[in-house]
Amino acid sequence: MYILLIFYNILCFLLYIPMGFLGYVAAKVMKEDARYLQRMGLGMPRMREKKPTFWFHAASVGEIRSLKMILLFLKENYPDFGVVISAMTASGCDMAKKEFSPDITLLLPIENRIALKHAIKSYNTKVFFITDTEIWPNLITAASETVPLILLNGRISYKTFKTYRRFRFIFAPLLRRFKYIIAKSGDDANKFRKLAGDRASVITGSNIKYRIDDISAVKSVPDFLSGKIALAASTHPPEEEIFLRAASKCGFDRIVVAPRHIRRGEKIKKTAKKLGLITGLYSKGETGEKILIADLYGILEPLYQKAHKIFVGGSLADKGGHNIFEALQYKKPVAVGTHTENFSDIIRLAEKHGLATLIHSEKELDEWLHAPEDDKLVNFEQFFKELEETRKDFLKTLGRCITECIG
Repeated sequence: MYILLIFYNILCFLLYIPMGFLGYVAAKVMKEDARYLQRMGLGMPRMREKKPTFWFHAASVGEIRSLKMILLFLKENYPDFGVVISAMTASGCDMAKKEFSPDITLLLPIENRIALKHAIKSYNTKVFFITDTEIWPNLITAASETVPLILLNGRISYKTFKTYRRFRFIFAPLLRRFKYIIAKSGDDANKFRKLAGDRASVITGSNIKYRIDDISAVKSVPDFLSGKIALAASTHPPEEEIFLRAASKCGFDRIVVAPRHIRRGEKIKKTAKKLGLITGLYSKGETGEKILIADLYGILEPLYQKAHKIFVGGSLADKGGHNIFEALQYKKPVAVGTHTENFSDIIRLAEKHGLATLIHSEKELDEWLHAPEDDKLVNFEQFFKELEETRKDFLKTLGRCITECIG
């Protein structure tokens, strides 16, 4: 492993400047160039107060938002500690700063061992947390050589597991560097144990993305979201075409497609046109059309509040599925396809209480869209009760792990 790490670092050194330049150009195009030098380990923010900190690294906006429950727990139980949050994007940093007001927000110095170690010491970090299995060799080795390292919400999809197992000689030593691996489900914990062996401390936790937000705090619903609405959320091709073909025959007042990647709005509009359907792009203010493509951030939560039928994508397309809890927290049952490996635990719990319908084909999707809603078949009260018990158990586990790390 050490020989591989040496070769890896030589490669990083040779590619650092050219890849850094290309990365800056790409970030500039996507308007993500704010604080870009921090990626290179330059222009790092300074701590105003000298106090111990917990450092959380989360790749994207979704992972950062999932930290809410944990940060509230730390604020209550470790009031003398500060919080550092790093992300892979400027938008992620901005969101973390706006919603959580941590002591430090920064772009992660990608694979820069020197900058990482210096920052960990400068911020007086006592425990370093990585969320959702971000496997960066230098990040893991640099952090673990300096402070205890904990993996939060550890998950491995079945496709990724096959790759990790094939290259176990690379991934197993990296996973063993974690003081604790807190997996999001029993299935994920078993995968980590098979990869890392008995030398790793793997704990079955829960998915930290299943949090019950204050619904009253959600932004108000736009006026144009009225009538009976069918929503397809976090979709991938060919799910948009399948959903539009089925939903357009069901008499909805409004049909909305919210793609997983908002830049696909124009492509989905062309797909709809081939089906003979006129659509409007939310990004262009075309909200008068019956069929709307929600291609901007910030509208999905209001859609979950107002929709009568919700299909969550990445599940008919073989993507492992996306998080259905974002809809369930508004007490809205959902439909999903058969590819739900990434969220199998919440799917099973939702099915148990009548909150999720499994769709195997376009015909079944059509039948589900046509079927009337039946509140007698769902049990949200028991569903949320079980989730709350799981949340409490997770926080107790996390507290024990932190105590072991900081003494």
